Amino acid sequence: MDALRLFYKRTKYFWIVSRVILILLFGAVSVKKNPFETTGETIVSSVFFLYLISMTVLLILEFLKRKPNLLAYITGVVSIIIGFVMAYLILYVGYPEYGLGIIAFEILPLWIIAFGFKDIIEKTGH
Repeated sequence: MDALRLFYKRTKYFWIVSRVILILLFGAVSVKKNPFETTGETIVSSVFFLYLISMTVLLILEFLKRKPNLLAYITGVVSIIIGFVMAYLILYVGYPEYGLGIIAFEILPLWIIAFGFKDIIEKTGH
């Protein structure tokens, strides 16, 4: 765990820029998507919107140099869950006829999972 904590500490600015990029990406998706088509899509849009808000609050608190332990832990866990769900959907529900070519699209879910671990390890001290 100390090696991961040291890695995340040394790459601090990369993760700040990454958080801004993820906020912009999820914000663009939230704005363009009509969340009121079906009940399932409404639930998914609501989860992404809450995730977007928590990421934004964490970014603001990071600039203020405050440690939001509970919010960072919850956002970290949600990031890991969203990352695994996205990876599953890409690999098994997406376009399986493309085979290993689809692996390139796994970068975003892995990035989100790494972000979740960063929030849990760095902010909560576990």
